[in-house]
Amino acid sequence: MKKFKMPQTGSQTVFHVGGGGKPRCDKAFGLLRHLKTFICNLFKGGLPAVNGGESRQFTHNSSLSIVHSLAFTLAETLIVMGIIGVVAALTIPNVNKNTGRAEAVAKVKKIYAELNEAHNRATAVYGPLKTWFVNDNNYEQYSKRYFDRLTEFLKVSKNCRDNSDCIIDCFAVGFNNNLETCSGDNPAALLNNNVSFVIIIDNKTGYYIEWIKKPIFGHIGIDIDGPNQGKNMLGIDRFHFMITADGILPSGSAGAWNDEDLKEYCFTQISVDAKIDCTAWVINTGNMDYLDASHEESTAGKCKNGKQLSTTISSCK
Repeated sequence: MKKFKMPQTGSQTVFHVGGGGKPRCDKAFGLLRHLKTFICNLFKGGLPAVNGGESRQFTHNSSLSIVHSLAFTLAETLIVMGIIGVVAALTIPNVNKNTGRAEAVAKVKKIYAELNEAHNRATAVYGPLKTWFVNDNNYEQYSKRYFDRLTEFLKVSKNCRDNSDCIIDCFAVGFNNNLETCSGDNPAALLNNNVSFVIIIDNKTGYYIEWIKKPIFGHIGIDIDGPNQGKNMLGIDRFHFMITADGILPSGSAGAWNDEDLKEYCFTQISVDAKIDCTAWVINTGNMDYLDASHEESTAGKCKNGKQLSTTISSCK
């Protein structure tokens, strides 16, 4: 194997590689050896001869010129960083919004499943719901009995003597039609996943509602991020359910699932029960796109892209 010659040419050091000479950087073989040889010679300032041709020479200055030609200027770097910053500013808020809503939808669906399972297990142990309140005389006793039996099958981290410890007030979770039964005495609890809920049983035999086609015994209001976080608003982090003999129903389900009721009780903010029926929307569609649509009475549910949310159009996308 030929050795590198290192003659001095003026003030510059020039590395020569003779015809076919290959410096040995380490023990390699095949293609890997040739690749290592190329890289080794490049950094040392020279390249081997190719196909019997003349050796290549790199001076120190010419090596620097190669590095400089591959480098970015400060201005170019700042421009690229600026573009990245603009793109991030435009995309990150939407990503965060979509992530937050996806988490909210998942929580609503999860607590809905947990409440239904607890209700069904309780009725399996204690019998049909209509037999639970035979010896009770008022809504406070009805509510407490249902609460005690339901929470036997839920993972509760805190039972609240006063529901303000767990949820701000029952009016804020859709009990506006039950003013006489809504008070700080309604039983409430905080679950292990930080979801809080409050219960009202206002009829021990159930009252029949035509559009639901079954008797309603009471209501459950939930706050998916607990009493001290979030916006504490219906349709955003608070949701409403109805208690029937057969299980828990999201408000807005069954016969109420029609375009007019959706506009009045989910898409607009003009009703005292505004967004109470968004619970069924979240569970049925898996999104909260009504928050991106118009809330005005005349254009309620109309998306920015012109789509009109309805029972058949369930997304603004």
